[in-house]
Amino acid sequence: MSDLHQRRHLDPSGRHTGRRNKLRTVGPIVLVAGFLTLGWGLFDIFVAGNMGFHFSPFVGMLMIFVGASTTMMGFAGALARYQANEIAPVAMDTFNDVADGTQQGVRTASRAFAGGLREGFTETADAIACPSCGHANEAGSKFCDQCGKPLSRACPSCGSANDADARFCDACGKPLV
Repeated sequence: MSDLHQRRHLDPSGRHTGRRNKLRTVGPIVLVAGFLTLGWGLFDIFVAGNMGFHFSPFVGMLMIFVGASTTMMGFAGALARYQANEIAPVAMDTFNDVADGTQQGVRTASRAFAGGLREGFTETADAIACPSCGHANEAGSKFCDQCGKPLSRACPSCGSANDADARFCDACGKPLV
């Protein structure tokens, strides 16, 4: 899309363009008039010694402020586009350089994180929780490391060992009372 087409699309009436052109014209004129008024007033006070227009330097400074502000408003869009075109490629290059430089570190950190998760899940999957106190004990333990109570129950019918929290025997299927 061309720049002109894009401007028409954003401002179909053309009023914005007209106002911007007025600001671009009036601003510098008021700015120059302000400098001339300031210079004339200072010359009148300090060189000629005439105090008739002693307010002229203040009026000149006000005109300089208004002229500079108006000029900046007229050129704000062009300045913003220029800055965006200058800053965006630098920011993109910086981001890409940082991304390239940290890629290996991110891979290393993610592998370590994944390994820690796998290790944590395998430890808890093999652990036996004590039915009395809830402490996680190593697989194959017969008594709790924390409270000392047995981690398995013997079936009263067949005598086989079952998990401490089991309600039925793994060997014969009868209820563990």
